Amino acid sequence: MPNLIDLTGQTFGRLIVISRSATKRGGRVSWNCSCSCGNTHIVTGKHLRNGSIVSCGCFKDENTSKRFKTHGQTGSTEYNSWAGLVSRCYNPAEPKYPNYGGRGIVVCPEWRHSFETFLADMGYKPSPKHSIDRINNNGDYTPENCRWATNTIQANNRRSNVLLTHNGRTMNVIQWATFLGIKPITLYMRLSRGWSTHKTLTTCVRGK
Repeated sequence: MPNLIDLTGQTFGRLIVISRSATKRGGRVSWNCSCSCGNTHIVTGKHLRNGSIVSCGCFKDENTSKRFKTHGQTGSTEYNSWAGLVSRCYNPAEPKYPNYGGRGIVVCPEWRHSFETFLADMGYKPSPKHSIDRINNNGDYTPENCRWATNTIQANNRRSNVLLTHNGRTMNVIQWATFLGIKPITLYMRLSRGWSTHKTLTTCVRGK
């Protein structure tokens, strides 16, 4: 009998081999696999190596869905927004994946598998300047946590924004700059020099 080839850790399509399975399929050695969609699946080594099985079944379902898709929105800005957020959360080859799927951000099942549901929940963009935004930047893509927002609103919502509290009011640097009529870079420079929040927000700008 030929030596068993250990497939543990190898990737075949959307499947990553986790361990050898105690269950045999058709008398053949089988493997416990994790699919990129989150499901688990037992597949024989033969089917993994010859490429006849590349997912838990979700790949076939998605292709079937595409063939019978009737929403007529493929290529629209709303459709591109939906496809982009799914890719950011589940495609390791996507450049933005580390900041989304790589840190645990997921898409709710209703949206992940249905653009129609996403569009019904979100509606159409109010303007070309709007894009999808998560209200809680550490939260998932869900109807409760998403909105169409402009770049200005999204900039105020970035994880990198520094929150400053003064006289009972808490805002990020950009919001304070707008409130005080000072350029954001001025406040950032003051903070980088070790200034206190009070000094940063109350020191007058030269000439003002």
